[in-house]
Amino acid sequence: MDDQAGSESATHLAATVAADTDFVLHAAGMLEAYATVSPAKFVLDCERIQAAQRLQSGYEVSEETLALDLILDTEPGGDFLSERHTLTHAREEHFTPDVADRTAYEQWERDGQRSARQRGADRARELLDDYDRPPIDETVEADIEAYVDEHV
Repeated sequence: MDDQAGSESATHLAATVAADTDFVLHAAGMLEAYATVSPAKFVLDCERIQAAQRLQSGYEVSEETLALDLILDTEPGGDFLSERHTLTHAREEHFTPDVADRTAYEQWERDGQRSARQRGADRARELLDDYDRPPIDETVEADIEAYVDEHV
């Protein structure tokens, strides 16, 4: 997993979003032109897909969300971050990733300089460790295994 893999996924994802596709598969974990899938990259790509879907869903623009009164009432040099309106609407409008690191560089260094690959691999491991396999009827499982043996 390297810069090329990330940029290729970004390109595929951008094209998918531009086409207004509602089922995104084109970026998730792929390496070597779909010959290999990386669990760590799959996790990272899924997070980018979530961000793209949030962007694609649009943003509400209304009197309530614009809060022009709040803007006009705020003195020069003031801020909006501590306002209840900002706290309420930022949670709804802002995508917050679980895996991507949004800390300052100095904090990232103090926290051990974990790479995106490491964070993605750790999250993939957590997901796999927490997975509970659903019950599958034995005949259905046998049919699936026979199909895979014959066609893969």
